[in-house]
Amino acid sequence: MGLIYCPFLNSQIPTIGLIGSYPFNGNADDESGNDNHANFYLVTTTKDRCGFSNSAFYFNGIDNRISLPAENFVNLNDTPGRLV
Repeated sequence: MGLIYCPFLNSQIPTIGLIGSYPFNGNADDESGNDNHANFYLVTTTKDRCGFSNSAFYFNGIDNRISLPAENFVNLNDTPGRLV
């Protein structure tokens, strides 16, 4: 199983209420400017559907994951937001 990211969609991402932006570019850094960086656990980068290297992540469905630090999202109950 893999996740797919299409670079041409960047211009369509809303910025109001944006919590995090993870463009699948080989790392788990939040590029929204909010510093909500994620952590990889046994995730492998791979080619996306267009053949671009390090533009998608491969998950084996067993123990791979990308996690976000919960403390960064504690006060979101009253704040509508988006992760992209």
